[in-house]
Formats: sequence, structure tokens, C-alpha cells
Amino acid sequence: MKQKILIVSPKEPCGATWLINCFLELGVLTYRHSLDNMWCIEKGKYLLRSKENKLKKWLPSLHYHDDFEFLPNIELEWTHEWPVSRHLNRKVIYFYRDPRDALYSRYRRENTDMMFSDYLAFPEAKTLLSKVETNWLHTQFWLKNPNVRLFKFEDYKIDAEKTLRQILTYIDFKAGDIAIQAALDASTAEKAREVEERFTVENMTGQLMDESGQTVNQGGIVGRWQELKNENLADIKRVEDFSGAMLHELGYQVENRQGNCSVSPYARHLKVLNSFRKVMIFPGIVDTPSGLEEAVFESRIIEFSRLLTPEKLRSAGLTQRGEMELLVSLADYSSSRSSEAFSNIKLLASDLTTQSEFYFMLFKTSGRIRWFTKMRILIILKKSVEFLKMQSIKFSRYLKRFILGI
Repeated sequence: MKQKILIVSPKEPCGATWLINCFLELGVLTYRHSLDNMWCIEKGKYLLRSKENKLKKWLPSLHYHDDFEFLPNIELEWTHEWPVSRHLNRKVIYFYRDPRDALYSRYRRENTDMMFSDYLAFPEAKTLLSKVETNWLHTQFWLKNPNVRLFKFEDYKIDAEKTLRQILTYIDFKAGDIAIQAALDASTAEKAREVEERFTVENMTGQLMDESGQTVNQGGIVGRWQELKNENLADIKRVEDFSGAMLHELGYQVENRQGNCSVSPYARHLKVLNSFRKVMIFPGIVDTPSGLEEAVFESRIIEFSRLLTPEKLRSAGLTQRGEMELLVSLADYSSSRSSEAFSNIKLLASDLTTQSEFYFMLFKTSGRIRWFTKMRILIILKKSVEFLKMQSIKFSRYLKRFILGI
């Protein structure tokens, strides 16, 4: 029986691509989203699909190899998502980095025009909470999974070989010393920077404004947040004030070991979001809700939705897809709570897509028929054809893998 492993990390840079590249070099089939979404199979070999070429910027192995022959008894998925049913019976490698470094690294990567404090407070589409809160909650959720083991970025930077061997032992993967050393040599920070520079030059003409246009490799310095001064240092200290208890428990040096930290009101907030309908683990919902915390979250999100401007949205450093995901999430939340906030979000979305497309995305997110009825018939027909075409492609790929016994 094929062993299925999961690598999970928060959205912030944390070194997970190093580990993924090591697995590719060790002959382990790895993918994001789904196997068929990333790979096609020709004559028994795996080839990266052209739409996933941007991964060559992050993973040196994909840049240097045109095709792969993977081991038949193991596959590995990597994700930033939250725990859903298909994740629960897998061994999970949770790759984590001190959020004081990780959040600052993400801020530098996304080329935002915001001040650091505004960037940290700007909500995430999935949770409608700040980046500090979302990072903390993502870890809280995953650590409640009994099949999870946490590995730290800082340990990898101190001793990459030791960290890799610990991970391989955890998943019962056997590899010889020569293979392990070869994987490590092919996955160094120097290799990653070299590949990023080549990718940037080769794709400079007509490069799309998506994640492939971001600066990925920034050196991965441990404790870089301590070099910050004045306001930025104060902002980083707020991360510690919020999640100091968890950081202390995970072995990080913190001045504030208390932190914030009742997870219950946050978990209850997330439980009402349509984006969390499939999430299976909700940690810490143990006390009786007072309604006060939920009212605070609602007031904060509605106020943000009401006052959001095109200029502020653009300054956040999001891709166009990221902007739409945030707007749809805000619209779904505000539609039954504030007509003024919903109208403002709908107006902002009109700069990015048509009204019918916007309603389709709302329908897809929430499942509410009210959005479906607002769509034009041509959009409904178009989306129906796209859906049938996608199902046909998925079936043909599945049938091909079934025939090949993969």
C-alpha cells in the first residue's frame, strides 16, 4: 500500500521548499493541490505540467531535471491549508519558523507598499483575521492533529543533515548516506538563489503579476527580526505579546511567555466562515461563548470592509487572484451583516471582474443559491461547460493512472 505523507507549513516563508526539494532528489513523488494538477505521465516518467513551471523558481530540482522516475510506494503532498478530512489519516510533517522572522520575511517578499504595522494588521482572505492571528491559529489547529510532528526551520539552518535524517526516520523512509548527501547538496540556499536568478532572467519578458514575480530567497537568516529598529521592532514585539505562550512551549526564546491566548473565541469565529466548512479540527472550543468576542470580530471586519479603498487594496502586495479571494471572502461575510460594507466590496470587485463572475465566486465560496440566481445565463452556461470539461480531464487522467497501475 502506498504511504501518503503531508508537509504543512504556514503561508509565511519557513524553508519547506528545502525539504520538498530534498524529497524530489530522493525520488519521492511530491505535489501540491493534486498529483494530476502538477504532473503528467509519459512512458512511465513524470513531467511537470507547463502551468506549474513557476515552481522551477522555488525548487532547483525542477529546474535541472526534465523528467523524474519516482518510487512506487510513497507520495507526498505539500500545502498551506487547514486540516480537512483527507488529511487526518496521514503522517504530517509540520515545518515551522519563528513567526517574528517568518512574518517579516513575508513582508519583504510580497513587495507591499504598506508600513509593516499595517501589513501585519491587514486581514487574510481565509480567516479575515490579521496575519499574526492567522499564523498562530494555523499552528494551533494543526498541532491538535495526533499524527503531526513539528520540525523547525531554525534546526534545519543549524544542521540540515540532522534535520533531514530526523524527518526520514519519522516517516520510516530508508535512504543511504550517499543519496542523502546528494539530496542535501542539490537543495542548498546557494542552489536556490542560483535557480531564482536564472528563472527571473528567463521569464523577465511578459512576466505575470503572480507569485512567480516575488523575491523568494532572502537568505533565511535566523533571528533577523532582532536587527529591526524603532517602529518595526515594536511591531515584531507585538507578535511575541500575542503568541508568546505558544512560542515558549515550542522552544523559542521570548520575553513574554504568557502571550494572548485563549483560542476559543477565534475558533468559534472561524467555525462560522464558509471557507472553514470542510475543516475537521477546531481546537479549544471549551468555554461557553459570551457573544462579546464574536461581536468584536464582526465589528472589526465590517469596519474594514466599509472603509477599504482601491489604493489600500493595491498597496497590500497581493496578486490579482489574492485580491479577488479577499474581496469574495469579505463580501460573503458582510452580505448578511452590513449592506453598506457589502456594497463597497462589490464596487471594489467591479474593477477586477464582471458582476456575474463575482456572484459566481460568491456562490462557489458559500454554496448559497441567492448568488446563483443573480448570475447571467451566459455565465452559468460557461461555468457549466468549464466544469464538465474539467471533470472529463480529471477522469481521463485517473483512468490513465489506473491503467498504468500508478
